[in-house]
Amino acid sequence: MRAEKLYIQLDIDFELDSCKDDWAAMDYNEFISENFKNRYMGILLDNSVEIDSVYTAVFPSNKVLNEILELNKENILLFT
Repeated sequence: MRAEKLYIQLDIDFELDSCKDDWAAMDYNEFISENFKNRYMGILLDNSVEIDSVYTAVFPSNKVLNEILELNKENILLFT
């Protein structure tokens, strides 16, 4: 699925336009999405054009992240 299309649908499904949040300043890098820089919610990292696999986690602990990384897949989205 095209990443951009998935991101738009997630924004709609979770009604992010009606959410507000106040985050402390954070370091920005080249992959942080413009949307996240403006609202501090939604898609944080936009570093793929295509999404091949989606994983979910309520609390993405080091164990969870390591298990996903050990799969050695590319073009994945971790939805938390």
